[in-house]
Amino acid sequence: MPGSTFPVVPPPPRPFPAPVLDEPPRLTARTLEGLEWLLARELEAVGATDLRLGRRTIEFSAAHGCEQQTLYRAVLESRTAIRILEPLGRFRADSPEALYRGLQEVDWTEQLKVSDTLRVDAAIHDTFTTHSLYAAQIVKDAVVDQLRTPSGKRPSVQLRGATLRLALHLVGDVATIFRDAAGRSLHQRGWRMGEVEAPLSETLAAGILGITGWWRPGQADSPTSGEPVLDPMCGSGTFVIEAATIAAGMAPGLWRARRKAHGFFRFRDCDKPLAERLVAELETRVHGPREAFRASDLDPKAVEAARACAAAAGVATAVTVSTSHFEEVQPEGPPGLVVTNPPYGERLALPRAGALFRAGGRRSSPPTRPRPASSGCGPRSACPS
Repeated sequence: MPGSTFPVVPPPPRPFPAPVLDEPPRLTARTLEGLEWLLARELEAVGATDLRLGRRTIEFSAAHGCEQQTLYRAVLESRTAIRILEPLGRFRADSPEALYRGLQEVDWTEQLKVSDTLRVDAAIHDTFTTHSLYAAQIVKDAVVDQLRTPSGKRPSVQLRGATLRLALHLVGDVATIFRDAAGRSLHQRGWRMGEVEAPLSETLAAGILGITGWWRPGQADSPTSGEPVLDPMCGSGTFVIEAATIAAGMAPGLWRARRKAHGFFRFRDCDKPLAERLVAELETRVHGPREAFRASDLDPKAVEAARACAAAAGVATAVTVSTSHFEEVQPEGPPGLVVTNPPYGERLALPRAGALFRAGGRRSSPPTRPRPASSGCGPRSACPS
């Protein structure tokens, strides 16, 4: 659109072709469809090289000698990644027996102790089985059989908070095994408090802020547009809290890193001095945001949850949350961004949601008497629906 302040968003890339057996696997980042270009900017900023973009996936490398640093920084600093996967091996697997044998070639004693816990996720396509759970079970059996002691002790499976989370990608007759460097989905920042229905994913919130142009990933000198942000139907406040942490220079993995309870911190080969140095550097980047962040919701429980999340994230002084109907909210201060995730589906029946959206459309329509495009928060708005 001519004169639009929104950046040009490239179309999602095509899916990757099937992996080639003799091509070594590379570091891999997963994201939501449409956010690949934002994730690519983030990865380049943390030292990733030779990026290859596929649908919801980016493969990347790192400079020689900087592999662990790039991996750790990707986990700690990426807002649009869901997972960062580190390859452990690739081999031919055209049968259950071949998959088991190939996994036995990995030295699992370097990854786990018998007292540790394990989780396996599997993604399969056009291969000897149509059941991903069956493929995951083979991986689990291969790992624990190698580590089983004469007395029968072995690592146990744990779905939440496992010491090691593995990911099997089985395409055709090529199997690739990864370990999840974060241990859990990276949308879980660590500051979520309270309970609301269908909360917005932090990763999606960051992506939308990037699509609007308010957030500028990879630009250390000017990471935001500097505009205030308003969310008149905030729910648990994900948009304004994510924006406030961006403006405050808070890395999304900082809250998880302070606990050192999962992901690469629990790897037996973790470079702890490097990890601690990177976390210390991230702590020094934190500062008070200059921008203003306002949010409101009609539900007092949502407002309470938003305030609790803002406090847990360390941005309570920068975020103002009030109990108001969205039609009563009036933008204040300089021009800014209105961004919201209006309730629908689980949070509001579709017939009522339709009425709400129509009211929102009337609310955002320009007044009869023209006014300067720079007044209020009107010039730009983003509404995922």
